[in-house]
Order: sequence, then structure tokens, then C-alpha cells
Amino acid sequence: MKNATQKGTAKTRMKSFKIDNSRIPFDYRCEVIRKDEHGNDLPQKDEQFLCYVLECYFKHKDLLKEYFQEILS
Repeated sequence: MKNATQKGTAKTRMKSFKIDNSRIPFDYRCEVIRKDEHGNDLPQKDEQFLCYVLECYFKHKDLLKEYFQEILS
């Protein structure tokens, strides 16, 4: 999993692909379904796609919010 160019069958490889000329508008919004700590559905939230994806993968969410504070408001 650490080396995407790994050859052979000893370890599985990460498969990826690229879509040529693809674009996601910076202000593209999506509806997000969130769950609480007990696994219950919370109301859907309309959120900017880029902010949502970054929030899912970054540990320091406070830094993301600081960087994107103008578009989040």
C-alpha cells in the first residue's frame, strides 16, 4: 500500500486512474449525510465539495477552516 508502483504478486497494488480534462468548480456544492456518535443519521447539509473532501482527510481541521474562512461564510 505504500508504493503504488510495486510489482509482483507478493503485495497488492493500489489501482488508480485519471480522467483527462476533468474539472470540479471551486464553488460546487453537494448534499452530505452525517451521522452522530451513535450512528444515527443527522439532517442533510449542503456543503462545498472541496471543503468536505479536505475535511474528511486532514487531521487539523482548524487550519482548514482558517484557510477557507472567507468561502465558508
